[in-house]
Amino acid sequence: MSIHHKLERTIAAEQQALNDPQDRKPAKRLPGAAFKYAMIRSVKQFLIDKGTDRAAILTYFAVLSLAPLLLAVFSIMTLFLASAADTVENFAEDLVTQTVPAEYQELALNLVNTMTQSASGGIIALIVGTVVALWSASKYVQAFARNMNEIYGVVEGRSKIKFYITTLLITLVMVITVVAVLVSLALNQTITDAVFAPFAQVVGAEGVLSTLTNTFLPIWEWVKYPVVLILLIIMIGVLYHFSGNVERKFKPLSIGAIIAVLGIVLAGIAMIIYLTYFASYSSYGAIGTLMAVLFVIWIFNIVILLGAEIDVEILRARQLVAGMPAEEHVQVRPRSVATVEKQVEKHAESVEDGKVLRRSLSVIHRDDNEEQTTDNRTGSSTS
Repeated sequence: MSIHHKLERTIAAEQQALNDPQDRKPAKRLPGAAFKYAMIRSVKQFLIDKGTDRAAILTYFAVLSLAPLLLAVFSIMTLFLASAADTVENFAEDLVTQTVPAEYQELALNLVNTMTQSASGGIIALIVGTVVALWSASKYVQAFARNMNEIYGVVEGRSKIKFYITTLLITLVMVITVVAVLVSLALNQTITDAVFAPFAQVVGAEGVLSTLTNTFLPIWEWVKYPVVLILLIIMIGVLYHFSGNVERKFKPLSIGAIIAVLGIVLAGIAMIIYLTYFASYSSYGAIGTLMAVLFVIWIFNIVILLGAEIDVEILRARQLVAGMPAEEHVQVRPRSVATVEKQVEKHAESVEDGKVLRRSLSVIHRDDNEEQTTDNRTGSSTS
């Protein structure tokens, strides 16, 4: 789809949203045939849109954002546990010990120590460092927002300030979710005492805290994995809903987000199995492990983009069932068209400059051709 068509499509979507009646809504129930149509079309559209290539681009931004993201995670954890900075480091080390294969634990622990040392310091330095880390990590969200606009067939109409603030807030939500996931996976007596003991001492409820901890932690061992999955699904849902320049009803537990998270979990399990049982047989050594990590990140982005396509196609199917003409384009309203008119004007100026160039230089080119033809004829007559 050309940029001119996307600009026209975005403006047309805004006008259609203003002119259509407000009671025209997608169907709530989706028949089996419509669901099958959505699934098949989502895969076809993913391939047409070169989803694997786009996932590779997102992998590049993910790698660039990985270190700032980890720094932001440790900084936020240190801010919440300012009085127990050692707890953050011990928590991170315990998490590495539980989840990373033994032969890679030393490398992971060195990385954790570097991150925790970078996150240590005064409160002001922590806040500034967190903001800078979030800004750097938001580059991935910005790249993903451009992909969401491509999937919906619209252009970015939000102002740069609004766009940057939106992506920064999405990144903050993602970082907080990652913190919650990590805490959920490694929650133990030490962490609960570090977080809640100061409050319990203030209100004189140490005994209540001890009782709740002894009762809650054994139960938490059984329910933490479903909670982690729900948190990840909500995080992906936030990324889907708020990154693109389209308005639609927020569904934190969307089908696309669920499929994306399941794909991420399966890819992560495959990565752990590879590192545990097969990495030592690789002739590439550490480079082979790095290649495997990059490959898994690429798979992560493939399933995330595929999940976004699935959500869009399910919305299209619901609109078709409701009688809305969504065969060509999903009927969604852009969040903003504030900068679209300027983009249209710039595109029109470029086209007009091209016309002027064609009209002016084509005359010179034609004269040169005629002169060359005359010279050739003269040379032939002389011979």
